[in-house]
Amino acid sequence: MNDDDETVTAYHEAGHAVIAWALGAKITALGLSQASEFDDDEQGLPRSFGQCHISWGCVSSESPDQKMRELMTSLAGPVAEQIYTGDKLDLAACAMDFATAGNRLQGLPQDRVTRVRNAALTQLRRALNQETYWAAVSALADEILVGDELESEHVESIIAFWLDR
Repeated sequence: MNDDDETVTAYHEAGHAVIAWALGAKITALGLSQASEFDDDEQGLPRSFGQCHISWGCVSSESPDQKMRELMTSLAGPVAEQIYTGDKLDLAACAMDFATAGNRLQGLPQDRVTRVRNAALTQLRRALNQETYWAAVSALADEILVGDELESEHVESIIAFWLDR
């Protein structure tokens, strides 16, 4: 991936991290993963991708509140990417995030799934467009681009500088 792709990926991962942290999670690791130039590229997988490892602690993944936190967190990356690029939401590029979001909405009627997902996207756009949230995303993206995996304490100190939980 080129520098522009890495920057977009950094903003994407920072979006996940900022929203997850704001919703009470601990970010255990954050960064860009580099695939080797010798990796088999036949599957069309990206050669560089991001990683955001999140710990929610001791909560039931089936509780409605936790499902909503995970839904919001999974969609935060694509929304941050969209805000950064100014482009339309790229559903194909963010297919894994949308699949994760869909899994958290399983069991709801399809018309309700669409309404809840669209409401979450709207709420995320509002949140991430706030000056303090976007500053946290930008600062975190800058740190991700340095290249080293960020550890929990470093991620938390960056986000906490801009946001109060």
